[in-house]
Amino acid sequence: MNGDPAPVRYWIGEIRTAWQEAGRIDRPEIVSGFWCSLAPKDADTKLKGYVYDYLKIAGEGTARAVAGTMGMSSPEAVRAGLDALEELGCDEVLLSPATAEIAEVQRLAEIIVRR
Repeated sequence: MNGDPAPVRYWIGEIRTAWQEAGRIDRPEIVSGFWCSLAPKDADTKLKGYVYDYLKIAGEGTARAVAGTMGMSSPEAVRAGLDALEELGCDEVLLSPATAEIAEVQRLAEIIVRR
């Protein structure tokens, strides 16, 4: 997720429809997530660089396009993303930090602890 919950909303709807059409009476477990960076310096650049490098295998154009949409590089954005996914009914959210910097993981942990 890049901050826009609309695609996640769409896919959750598709999951729930398929679940119901399959005759399932229990509730599906909904898991989503997003790439993020709360690195102390250049978080936005590090996030976009990480996503670009990760997706290069899909082609330069695709990697550049997707990386350019990434915006989860501030505490406010991460909090808003978590709030949006919770509102959509996600049971779990996987956060993928863009760096191995301990400070980044600590900042994410602080956000989660305060929820």
